[in-house]
Amino acid sequence: MKSMTAFARQQCDTDWGHITWEIRSVNHRYLETYFRLPDSWRELEMPLRETIKRHLSRGKVELTLTLQLSGEAQVPHLNDTVLDGLIEVIREVRLRLPAASHLNAVEILQWPGVIAEPPLDRQRMQADLLSCAEQALNQLDQVRRDEGEALKHLIETRLDTIEQIVQQLRPVVPEAVKAYEAKLRQRIAQLSAEVDETRLA
Repeated sequence: MKSMTAFARQQCDTDWGHITWEIRSVNHRYLETYFRLPDSWRELEMPLRETIKRHLSRGKVELTLTLQLSGEAQVPHLNDTVLDGLIEVIREVRLRLPAASHLNAVEILQWPGVIAEPPLDRQRMQADLLSCAEQALNQLDQVRRDEGEALKHLIETRLDTIEQIVQQLRPVVPEAVKAYEAKLRQRIAQLSAEVDETRLA
């Protein structure tokens, strides 16, 4: 027996950053999945849906991903190809237009493509993210089992209590029925007598 309502939180550390998955599930007739992912990781939705189907057949499930990149992974890098090309263009402009104003370092860094994103292995990152999500779903399964067992124990305890009450009442039920029948017969007899007196009057 498993509870449909559960929450799990799984944290995973990698050499490129810290991963946190939070999963909430509530009862629902069908399986519906909702994702809160960084825009740069929307591609995870399809593989995540397949992973969830291996763990759940129904319920509303919400997965939230929080990423914290390590310092090294956040450091931007110069795109040497773009920068070298820009320097060459600036040199040509100076030759042709000596009076042209010079670009400062900030302006050069703002040039599109000069700053490159950190060279991260997205394939390996995706594998780490999905592995951590799998761990979170395993944890969710365990929470659902634990809560289901607790609910089962509660129901069994209530049923035992009801059974005890029934056993206590069982011996007195026949006597109670007889007493009720006697009162009913007595009342019928009284009503019959009242009817007869009315007819005689």
